[in-house]
Amino acid sequence: MTKYFVYFLFILSAAFLTTGCSKDTDNDGEEVVPFFEVTCPQLDNIAWEGTVFTLSVESNAEWSVVSNAGWCKVTDNVSGNANAEVTIEISDNLSGEIREAAIQFTWGAEGEKNEIKVVQAPQPFEEGGLYKIPVVFQMLYGNRNIETQYVKEGHLQTVLDGVNELYRQSGQNLNIKFVMATETPIGEHMEEPGVNRVEWTASTIDCIEFMESDEQRYLDIIWDPSKYINVVLYNFSNPQILGISQFPFVMAPDALPGIEALYNSAFPTQENLDRPQCVSINNRYIYDTAPLAVPGNPEGSLTNVVSTLAHELGHYLGLRHAFSESYSGVCVDSDFCDDTPTYNRQNYERLVQAYGTSYKEHIDELITREPCNSGESFISTNIMDYSITYSNEFTPQQAERIRYILEHGVFIPGPKNYPEISASRVSGKMKLPFEIME
Repeated sequence: MTKYFVYFLFILSAAFLTTGCSKDTDNDGEEVVPFFEVTCPQLDNIAWEGTVFTLSVESNAEWSVVSNAGWCKVTDNVSGNANAEVTIEISDNLSGEIREAAIQFTWGAEGEKNEIKVVQAPQPFEEGGLYKIPVVFQMLYGNRNIETQYVKEGHLQTVLDGVNELYRQSGQNLNIKFVMATETPIGEHMEEPGVNRVEWTASTIDCIEFMESDEQRYLDIIWDPSKYINVVLYNFSNPQILGISQFPFVMAPDALPGIEALYNSAFPTQENLDRPQCVSINNRYIYDTAPLAVPGNPEGSLTNVVSTLAHELGHYLGLRHAFSESYSGVCVDSDFCDDTPTYNRQNYERLVQAYGTSYKEHIDELITREPCNSGESFISTNIMDYSITYSNEFTPQQAERIRYILEHGVFIPGPKNYPEISASRVSGKMKLPFEIME
């Protein structure tokens, strides 16, 4: 989208400039009248994409400038007593709503005020368009000295970069990018983008109980899931579980096979949550970014955090496991994608257990899957599989499901193509469609 800026000069009148101001003198004793002028672009209809612009200040008086919103940031020259260029940085508006900020100059001995209003449009809905989705890592910690709890600054950005790269090279044009959140729910700038450090009393939490809980202390962790994907980091009581995710739902009459629909005249909001709407990641593996154990690298990782988060975000965006999820002994294609060959997961797990610690000697066999019914064996490459797998691909039908949830899913950030729903709201918790997946 092309942005057009029309420049205008915003000049306070000489009468206003001098009213209430003391008259200074120069070195020759001549009277000096304080003045202040600022030239700026038109700021009442800024496009949703982030941008940077400058304000040109001409003044002979002391002045300072502040912004009242974290997304509209003064990055240099926050004060002065002469002419200067003030740089303003506007972040992407991924909130889904028009937003406003005020840039306020204070100048002169009497503290005269000059306020400039900034208005930014939201990202519009565009079928098939790019989705930039803000992610906030809710870091629960009990001890700052334990690095798996109090994760070192910058590491989570590296993890999210890895997820984006994995999605970008998945073989499908998902047109999605996960970005670190830059503002808090009240619009304050985040000094550590995408990370909210939350002091917590329990060092270990049962992840199933957490994800199923309607306790207010857990719900209070979650920032508005319509504007952020919340990734909660804590130590799981079950070390064998790497991650777990809430599954999405839609509002009827929207429908997608395998996805529940909410039949309700009111659209749910954050106050209606009856469980933490989030992804949970086991923080004991947060620094495991080693390459996966695959043929040619039998000593590789089985707990790579990038693959884990990519997998859980796949669940959050509507994907089921690429294998049969039937526990009745009958092998069925349960992910609603015909282009993901399925296999009997129970048989595979028995094979893994039989090999035990000697699994490295059988990597070539363990990366191969036997299809449920007929057909040739195949190599596991799907991100929605796990254990011994390349875990680096999505299929076209998986991409279609992700796109549908991006455009229609409830509590999924970004512009939506929702059905016509009443604007009425319901107070308190609602019974919402619920499913969690590891």
